[in-house]
Amino acid sequence: MVGNLIILYFCLDNFELNLLEDFSKGFLIFQYFFLINEWGFNLYALENIKPNIKKINIQVINEIIFSKILIGMACFLLISLLLFFDIFSFNNSYMPFFLTFIIFSSALNPLWFFQAIGKIELLNSPYLFLRLAQIIIFYMFINILGVGLFFILQGIIFISLFLFNLHTLKHQYGYTMKINLSNCLLGLSGINKMKFYFLSNVHNHLNLTLWGIVLLVTSSPIQIIIFNLVDTIYRGINAIYQSIIEPIFREFELSLKNSIYATTFLAIFFILIYYSMPFLTNLFFPKYSNDLIDIFKLLSIVLATLFISKVFTYLYLGKNNIKLMNRFNIQFLFIEIILVFAWFLFMQNNVKEIIILLFFLNLGKIFLLTLGKLFTKNIKTPKTPKIS
Repeated sequence: MVGNLIILYFCLDNFELNLLEDFSKGFLIFQYFFLINEWGFNLYALENIKPNIKKINIQVINEIIFSKILIGMACFLLISLLLFFDIFSFNNSYMPFFLTFIIFSSALNPLWFFQAIGKIELLNSPYLFLRLAQIIIFYMFINILGVGLFFILQGIIFISLFLFNLHTLKHQYGYTMKINLSNCLLGLSGINKMKFYFLSNVHNHLNLTLWGIVLLVTSSPIQIIIFNLVDTIYRGINAIYQSIIEPIFREFELSLKNSIYATTFLAIFFILIYYSMPFLTNLFFPKYSNDLIDIFKLLSIVLATLFISKVFTYLYLGKNNIKLMNRFNIQFLFIEIILVFAWFLFMQNNVKEIIILLFFLNLGKIFLLTLGKLFTKNIKTPKTPKIS
């Protein structure tokens, strides 16, 4: 998240409105295809690969890797067709090439593997090095190579991390990737098998970006740019929440009382952030501060409710029952999609409205989870009569 925010800051400071529109539109389109490329592999891997083990299930690894490659190829063909028929238009004539490159390379993202084996720290050093190199190169050549530089560098990061993943698999588990027909067929069956994980993953990672589809078609360039900035922050914080909350509930027993304490602490933290927003916005985004102050204030409230909803989801549904949590996420996703259509038809299509609706969505999720928990708690199991 920090890396993307730094790059966005450079873009806001250096690009004119038309180039910012290209960057924001391209980044949003990439996010949608990135979600398709992820497909829910992280959830499937968490269920099927045990953490901290010396032997690994080769079939599961092949299933995921080849599923990802096949989905990446399908996404490459789809975006090529959409661009060929001018479904999306850009001011920069080279943007279609940049987009197709980053969309295919993002399918190689290996985060699922390191999450599943419980050794995410192995990825930290190469990722931080690549990210730092990306920021430095982007800063040095932003005025020469322009908006497409980000997409090229980000694609190189995905490819590099995939090669690091193969290196880790070979040296720690003796795995070698073999491209053959049986593995490709295994990948196809894997795509079909993991389709329900995909729907849950959509809910987990696209509950803000989903709304941007409407903005891409109907809204002004400045709204698309602001949405991209807000979306980057929201997705980044969401990923941080996921990486913190998931291992805690996976490894430890966490009572409702402790969850309330943690939530209260976070609420106080976000209250401080809320009242600091005018100062922070003027400091980092002086050119757009008038447009951003109220939006960032609302966002700080939504991020607090997002954390609470995630804690309640894992507390009531998660831990050892990932399938139950997935089912609830899928059901809630349909509520979100209905709201997107209603918002598109009856409201003004701006970022502030999206954030307010997200706030009520998170509150609604907390309410439904609490109601469901109380309802199931009050249902008494009938006693079996004794046979004399």
